[in-house]
Amino acid sequence: MGAPEFFLINVITYVVQTAAAAGACLFAWSKGGPGTRIAALAFGGGWFGWVIVVLAAPSLNDELFPALTWDLFVALAFLYVVIRFGSPWIGAAMIAQGFQLGFRALDVILPEARHSIVHLSLVVAINSLNLVMMAMLVGAALAEKRQPSRARRAQASRAGEELPAS
Repeated sequence: MGAPEFFLINVITYVVQTAAAAGACLFAWSKGGPGTRIAALAFGGGWFGWVIVVLAAPSLNDELFPALTWDLFVALAFLYVVIRFGSPWIGAAMIAQGFQLGFRALDVILPEARHSIVHLSLVVAINSLNLVMMAMLVGAALAEKRQPSRARRAQASRAGEELPAS
């Protein structure tokens, strides 16, 4: 595969993943509780902040230090949400973010592998973890949306009433 085809695949991947990130963050923001909103804001802020940085200064695309900084920021925000709100879905996203941070750090310490199959494998792993984190944000929002109906059913069962399953 030549350079033009590889560039086109990169552009398509960025566009599709950015659209998916926007959709996941907007869904988590609109349907989730306060913890999920904070996580969506951190993930979306990190994602779109990085997109703005890359568009404003394309030379930074090959620099991994800004990406490590964004990953650390998002991981710490997820950690705050897990500690403060106790969301297991965001906890799983935090673990995925930790793996992503580790893969980016591995990419930093292996500069000789920058244009090899090792680098491409790390990029695929990082992109896959991004999709996993987006799914975790959506899962957190859906779990929080279902939680009030579970609480109503539990309260009704204590009172001896029956509610239809929602």
